[in-house]
Amino acid sequence: MAATGSDNIVQRMEKRFGKVAHGDEGTYGELLYPMESNLLKVHRIYSRADGRRTKEAILLTLHEIEDRITGQTHDTSSLQNRGSLMMKKALMMAFDPFTNPELKEALDGVQHCYDLTTPAGLARFYAIPVRCILRILDSVQKFTTKQEPSQYFEFLEYFMGKKVHGHEMNYAVLAPKGIF
Repeated sequence: MAATGSDNIVQRMEKRFGKVAHGDEGTYGELLYPMESNLLKVHRIYSRADGRRTKEAILLTLHEIEDRITGQTHDTSSLQNRGSLMMKKALMMAFDPFTNPELKEALDGVQHCYDLTTPAGLARFYAIPVRCILRILDSVQKFTTKQEPSQYFEFLEYFMGKKVHGHEMNYAVLAPKGIF
């Protein structure tokens, strides 16, 4: 079992997959919206799931993705708490077929596009979600301070809050370009 390496996971994933540039969020909106709306829904229910817990959830998510691709296992127990685990699940429900059975069923329609059984296939599948997660992390870090741990969610409420309803987790099925 490898050490957590939380300080390095962000750099490794950014180096491998890149990240969404500031101003280019619209290109990734189909996935950013369900990710951020799911995070907002959890925050509304459990206010202790704040920016700090969201940062932990992002690190947990990046580790889980890397573990799936590489077959390694990281000890992430130091990052795990009720808020971070709730946020991690909300984030992963937006894109991960191993977390969201409804999404897995939806992906069956485009299963020929993704090979979720090989490291290369998993890396291809997770490339866009990782870029989006890294962009969300930038926003969370920008808005989260010691004095204002929930400012990121105030930002989300202002820009998208009126469109986010209920408790059901949203997800997106992203098909590779050129298949339809």
